[in-house]
Amino acid sequence: NKNGNAQSTFSQYNFYERSFDFDGSGDYVKHDLTDRTFLMQGNVFTAEAWCRADTLTSGGKTIFSVGNGTASNSNYVWQVIMNGATQSFYGAFYNGTTQRKTQDADNTVTPGKWYHVAYQREGSLQELYVNGRLVATTTHTETPNNNTSSSDLTIGASFGGSDAFDGQIQDARIYVEIGRAHV
Repeated sequence: NKNGNAQSTFSQYNFYERSFDFDGSGDYVKHDLTDRTFLMQGNVFTAEAWCRADTLTSGGKTIFSVGNGTASNSNYVWQVIMNGATQSFYGAFYNGTTQRKTQDADNTVTPGKWYHVAYQREGSLQELYVNGRLVATTTHTETPNNNTSSSDLTIGASFGGSDAFDGQIQDARIYVEIGRAHV
């Protein structure tokens, strides 16, 4: 499902001569996740995408999000964010009471530049890669929140449509059971 006027474009791309263009005002692409077993503790998954911001405003701008459709921390499972305030990337999951971030504190995101971002979880280990380089690692023993009856994968905004991304996202993928050797 597509919301807003997100559309495939030839004007900005990194590979394959095409990307999705999001204008930062409620555009997103959403897919229902009926099988969420990869989200639970102990399972391995990697979420990755190429992204290019047109602008960076304060607050988070979501590249990936998994949750159940309301803009509340109690309903999201995990997300990958480009943070305009700190001009950096972070991956996060919510355990039902607390957000657990894996944040890149050393790189500065520049509007108009393409970045490859990968967030992976392998058991209690979370890792964040930017342009193929490991930039942040955290360990959390909690299980990600999975108390929702259904979850959506949303690209270009938070699962509730907020924190909309302004720019292009290309080649967004989730790999299940592929860990650190992949990135």
